[in-house]
Amino acid sequence: MRSPSVVALLCLAVLLVSSLWAGTTGKIVGVVKDKNTGEPLIGVNIILKGTPLGGATDEDGSFLILNVPPGTYTLLAQYIGYRDVEISNVKVSVDFTTRVNIEMEESTVELGETVEVVAERGMIRKDLTASQSEVSAEEISQIPSEEFRDILQLKAGITRDESGAFHIRGGRSSEVGFWVDGLSVTDVFDGSVAVEVENNSIQSLQVISGTFNAEYGQAMSGIINIVTKEGGETYSGKVSSYVGDYISADDDIFFNIDDISPTAIYNFQGSLDGPIPGTHKRGRFFVNFRRFYNDGWLYGQRQFIANGDTTVVNGRVIGTPGDSAIVPMNFLSWYTGQSKISYRVTDLLKITGTLNFETRRFREYDHFFKFNPDGDFRKFRWSYNTAITVDHTLSKRTFYTLKFARVENNFRQYVYKDPLDPRYVDNSKFVVPAFNFSIGGQKNQHFKRTTLTHIVKFDITSQVTRRHLAKAGVEARFHKLHVLDFNIIDGAPNDPDLFVPAIPDPTNPNYNEYTFRPFEFSAYVQDKLEFEDFIMNIGLRFDYFDSRGRVLADPRDPSIFTPLLPEHQQMSLEERRKIWYKSPSPKYQLSPRVGVAYPITAQGVIHFSYGHFLQIPEFSRLYENANFRISGGKDNFFGNADLDAQRTVMYEIGLQQQFLEDVGADVTLFYRDIRNWVGSSELKPTYRPDIFYSQFENRDYANVRGVTVSITKRFSNHFSANLDYTFQKAEGNASDPRDTFNDIRAGREPRKILIPLDWDRTHVLSGNVYVGFGSFGAGITGRYETGLPYTPNPVQGTRVGANIQKGLRENSGRRPDLVTFDLQAHKEFYIPVGNQRLKYRVFARVFNLFDRRNEQIVYDDTGRASYTLRARVSGATVDPRFITQPQFYTEPRRVQLGVSVEF
Repeated sequence: MRSPSVVALLCLAVLLVSSLWAGTTGKIVGVVKDKNTGEPLIGVNIILKGTPLGGATDEDGSFLILNVPPGTYTLLAQYIGYRDVEISNVKVSVDFTTRVNIEMEESTVELGETVEVVAERGMIRKDLTASQSEVSAEEISQIPSEEFRDILQLKAGITRDESGAFHIRGGRSSEVGFWVDGLSVTDVFDGSVAVEVENNSIQSLQVISGTFNAEYGQAMSGIINIVTKEGGETYSGKVSSYVGDYISADDDIFFNIDDISPTAIYNFQGSLDGPIPGTHKRGRFFVNFRRFYNDGWLYGQRQFIANGDTTVVNGRVIGTPGDSAIVPMNFLSWYTGQSKISYRVTDLLKITGTLNFETRRFREYDHFFKFNPDGDFRKFRWSYNTAITVDHTLSKRTFYTLKFARVENNFRQYVYKDPLDPRYVDNSKFVVPAFNFSIGGQKNQHFKRTTLTHIVKFDITSQVTRRHLAKAGVEARFHKLHVLDFNIIDGAPNDPDLFVPAIPDPTNPNYNEYTFRPFEFSAYVQDKLEFEDFIMNIGLRFDYFDSRGRVLADPRDPSIFTPLLPEHQQMSLEERRKIWYKSPSPKYQLSPRVGVAYPITAQGVIHFSYGHFLQIPEFSRLYENANFRISGGKDNFFGNADLDAQRTVMYEIGLQQQFLEDVGADVTLFYRDIRNWVGSSELKPTYRPDIFYSQFENRDYANVRGVTVSITKRFSNHFSANLDYTFQKAEGNASDPRDTFNDIRAGREPRKILIPLDWDRTHVLSGNVYVGFGSFGAGITGRYETGLPYTPNPVQGTRVGANIQKGLRENSGRRPDLVTFDLQAHKEFYIPVGNQRLKYRVFARVFNLFDRRNEQIVYDDTGRASYTLRARVSGATVDPRFITQPQFYTEPRRVQLGVSVEF
């Protein structure tokens, strides 16, 4: 990548008058003919009931309705002299074409009689050019799930690692793009989701695991595209609540799991939607609120207090005793809200405002602090995104969308909110041997991070001809990233008997603070060509990024606060600021993408796609240790604001096949070549022979190959089912971008061969079945996953006979396989209240139905979570209780019982 000229940027912006805009709507097309003669009917009115959308047939009887939100609709055709035709069950999906052909017969009965038809829905999509799946609001309600992540893990091509992070087709977890209502809600700092969206607010969940279109950017592995609900024509609402707890027999692993409390988990959620009073139904609203709390399943006990002291008893150092209270150590408490207000100024102009917010408190279990739980971090997060969208239809063939948005995400982490809290103590007196629990003290880090993004978008879509649907767009993102990270130090270092907590000076290596304002610009053009026997998506994308960070002018003298060259030492800090840094070069790239669908029969379609995808690394990689602080030795590590974009070239070929009226399958082979992956450099020298450093750079490589199989049985004869299978090999030279740096520090040769990546699961099989009989319904999901790789590291000791094998290849071992089943069942009944009937639903959910002990983390000497031989050679100081680490296992059985009311 090289810096483009301003002229090139301006020319491209002028040529591409629109925006990078994730799809949120689909379209309906069809032909209206006379049922008896087969002749096309001209001027037939086509109305999409419940919306102001519609159209009229042209000279060959064809019609087109653009910009249709996802959902299931009823289509009405009206023509003078002919009977009205009403077609129900017309399903519209994001970025897809729904084809509805209509036959009308002349009216021979009294005016007003309507012919009612149920739309035929095939099991294949003829315009699907790359792998993706869609889950509707109705389908979400039938799957045992609490959040959209529970649904994602059931889809082919998606795996989860030991921390629960998602990986699509073998990429790193930060390579997934999350979109809500056409707006990216990916946190640019670390690639996570910035704002939670509740299942109850989702109208459509789209998972694009193949080569996505040019309109999607800043993602290399896949796109999670969510479209939220809008208000309806009439008022409706829902209130639900449930309670629960973990019920497991594994009390030898999970401390305190046998203490069952019906309110250890509780949830309340409510939603309301409908027309806004006084707007004559031109204004509509949807609001949803959720309060959730979960004590978690990992507990500690306050045997010691964090701010105590130490004493010696029988030759052993112990801390100050606590009150022995039971303390939840992986609890989660959150409030979320979603709202959407829309107003149609005219039938052709709609303005929509959205607001999503989330606030949560939580802890992440640290086994070392099990008996000193107050010494571990408390974590807080609050975030929101708001957007205003102008949606203007210029003609029946063209509409544009203008969007202004703001996304903010805040994270805090500390033990005590006040960094000068006198409860902070000197941790050096609480040191314990390996395989022992903390007896006092606390983590001294204070971390604060705010990510703020302002977005401006403009997008235009036009059905240029019957065969060409053109889209183009531009987008500008203005980011602001602020990080404050420091460790509490002793403010009275000369008094060995006194510890006074203090905030380190900004020049201290324990203090790191920065604010940067990176800028992104992107544009694309795209064309969807639709013929009877050939569909193609072709596009070209342009991306520009300026980190606006710092690059060292002299890489051999990195720290502006502690310079190494004598002439630099003679300068004042302000004088050094003028010469110390230079600006990184802006980055840009063009990315072509193409996808083809070729129907081979009425029930079979072959698809092929190819594309170049790039992504700027997470901003945390750009700005880590942004002040380039150093200390003696080779433990110094920096970010790199001059990192280039990471690149992936992706190929896939697949077949969709319909077997029965309600059964279809998709088989897809894929390959990904990943280059310019962020890794860490070899050690770089400074002017001091005893000081070295490493930093992030584009050096790592990986490739992923595999096949996915999806079989779907649509709901009929009282049941529906889905089965998804993934076989893949994900290999690379580094799973962690710091691997090279860590190898050098450990005295190992940096890896130069391909090995299985840390999240590589060779086989993943998942499925769900839903059974419904009138007011009763039940769904069950199941997942089988082969174990993740690990590096065997046998305990080395003295033995008679053959030598113990050592130096085994990295990630050459496999952890135990995982098997999980989840269940959901409900019963509905109606109670009349006034002039309406309220629908009550009583439901139960059970996660990990069979309470299976799934080992997700293992000891590297045994390959099991249950035991290690390493403790046996560590001496008599080992606490045997430390060996059983409950976080090595997945969640035990969780049971929830609840009720909901709808009107």
